[in-house]
Amino acid sequence: MKANARIFVVCALADTTIINTHPTYNEKELLLRLAEGDEQAYTRIYCHFQQRLLKFILPFSIDRTEAEEVVQDTLFKIWTRRETLAGINSLEHYIQRIARNLLIDRQRARAVQQKYYGQILSTDRIEAQAEEDYLLKQYHIIARDAINRLSDKQREIFLLRHSGDLSLAEIAAHTGSTIPAVQKNLTRAVQFIKACLINNKGWTSLWIISMYSFF
Repeated sequence: MKANARIFVVCALADTTIINTHPTYNEKELLLRLAEGDEQAYTRIYCHFQQRLLKFILPFSIDRTEAEEVVQDTLFKIWTRRETLAGINSLEHYIQRIARNLLIDRQRARAVQQKYYGQILSTDRIEAQAEEDYLLKQYHIIARDAINRLSDKQREIFLLRHSGDLSLAEIAAHTGSTIPAVQKNLTRAVQFIKACLINNKGWTSLWIISMYSFF
């Protein structure tokens, strides 16, 4: 719309000229002229209300940018509704009501958007947890299979160490082996199980250790 497209520049650069040309703000006269599509009347109204409307709406806005956008949208509506404004008793109250409603609409839209984003994040967390639980379950299945594939001696030593929580000396005494032999079998068992996990799922040993302190 031609008048609104250039109105901000007119107010910023020539406000003093407009005020000097129209020393008295005659609202009823301006509304009558505005109803007929008089762009100068619109410019006069725009410049008259721009700053005072900004001061009115700024305390209720999240920042100055939002307040300025509400002001622009409000004063644009004055032009689009110009043919219906001639009988208004107080244009200032009318403009303030429009601005307040526009701001409320923005706040409601923002609340809906935040709720929507919150639901997305919540869904993402649920899906991530489900995926993690699935991977951990698969990890246990593969680990148990690998343990069952150990030699009898290695499986016994591994389980005594990690399920029975026995020391190397206690395992040696329990199995009738030497401590170096226990250490050797335990190391081989752990290496075999980790290799099975990495080969089956591509998990690194760092991920394995961080996910479950099995070893």
